[in-house]
Amino acid sequence: PAESLIGVSVASLGWVLEGEEGATVPWARALEDGLPTRHDLLAYVDSSGVRRRFIVNCSPVNGAKGRVGGVLVSMDDVTRLEEQEQLLRVSMEAAEEASRAKSDFLSNMSHEIRTPMTAILGFTEVLQRDSAGDVEQRRRHLATIAKSGHHLLGLINDLLDLSKVESGAMSVERIDTAHIGIVAEVIKTLRVKAEEKSVGLELEIVDALPETIESDPARLRQIITNLVGNAIKFTDEGSVTVRVAREQDRL
Repeated sequence: PAESLIGVSVASLGWVLEGEEGATVPWARALEDGLPTRHDLLAYVDSSGVRRRFIVNCSPVNGAKGRVGGVLVSMDDVTRLEEQEQLLRVSMEAAEEASRAKSDFLSNMSHEIRTPMTAILGFTEVLQRDSAGDVEQRRRHLATIAKSGHHLLGLINDLLDLSKVESGAMSVERIDTAHIGIVAEVIKTLRVKAEEKSVGLELEIVDALPETIESDPARLRQIITNLVGNAIKFTDEGSVTVRVAREQDRL
């Protein structure tokens, strides 16, 4: 209560100075120098244990013969304002992180969308040019177009669900996955791009592999597509070989 402060020395209240080491409280400087002080920062732990911060302004008051007879001190409690500023800073950092995640996601997704789209257009053009070709070959081309279309649809669904990207809640499945089939489909899809550059593209199975592994088929397809797509992109001559092997089990 204000009444309890009457007669109490201001120096006994335990102010915490913020600034240069050895600094004095602003009203002491104003008494000594006879000059006003502005925007000093002081901290104080109140009776409930809350640390408060104040902006302090001091104006000397002249007495007889022009001497400084006292100091008028005004203090603004900025504790809540600084707390709000801190919360705002945290919110801005979170928003910037979400924006970066969204930008990275869109950049990667735009690259991944081009691959199945290229396959769809490429095999469609092949079918248009060779409308009277081998029926079995046409069936395989149509199957590739259909699989690329399904893969493209999955990418678009991810693209539209940006709320998951911002919250970091992109789901990853753990199901039995026919990994060799996925690798083979990716190679078949990217073969059009390889042929455009006159680059060979082959699949090599190094070890005896299980029929399925526990994975996320959509994410696995994206990873392999990016790896093989980049290999083709940065290969100007020769060929690209995708070798699939099983790593020894490790404890």
